[in-house]
Amino acid sequence: MKNTNIKILFLSLVLLSVFGLAATTQAAGNYLYVSPAATTVNAGANLTISAVAGTSGDKICAVQGTIVFNNLTCKSITLANGVMAQTAPTCSSPSFVLGIPKCATVNTTLFTVSSTAGNAGMASISFSGVNLVGVGVSVGTASTGGSYTVKAIVQPKPTTTPETTTQPTTETPTTVTTPTTEQQTNVPQTAALGETPATATFFGWIWKNIIWIVVVIAVLVAVYYIVRRATKKK
Repeated sequence: MKNTNIKILFLSLVLLSVFGLAATTQAAGNYLYVSPAATTVNAGANLTISAVAGTSGDKICAVQGTIVFNNLTCKSITLANGVMAQTAPTCSSPSFVLGIPKCATVNTTLFTVSSTAGNAGMASISFSGVNLVGVGVSVGTASTGGSYTVKAIVQPKPTTTPETTTQPTTETPTTVTTPTTEQQTNVPQTAALGETPATATFFGWIWKNIIWIVVVIAVLVAVYYIVRRATKKK
């Protein structure tokens, strides 16, 4: 009886060890992860991430969980072709229960998340409450998120144009030349070429008083002839 109890205890320990080893193998081989797992983006830039059900060869027929955002603003979530949703994830309600028709034995993309990077620093996307279900049994609860570096946008320094100092300019006074009397008087070309200013003035005076000069000459001639006749008569 004592030997029987020892055998039963030994068998129980072996079975527990086998089940424990199987559970550890499944947790390490089947998990939910994101792609890309790491990258660098600018603050305010778009970041698209895929959620993938990874398998070590076990059948994965359904996946459930909740998306967790950190320093990322969700814009949209799109299911992959062929994936059926009992509960589809949205930006306002990121929990999901998704089915894979005919189950998957290779890594399968479940959905893509389009988001916008927040402030400079680190950002991440991860999952909580994950359960990968095979044919009526859970085959894994592990998940791996993504960690992203967000860079600040460096604003270019405005280029400054050196100020140009304008030196005061000295204006040269304009000399106005007043036409002389000689330039204003319409003098015949021969007189302008051969006569001095004094001569031109003298002839100008004669021209203005020509009538009186003629009268004086006429009077003098008349007086001359009268005096001559009177002398002859004597």
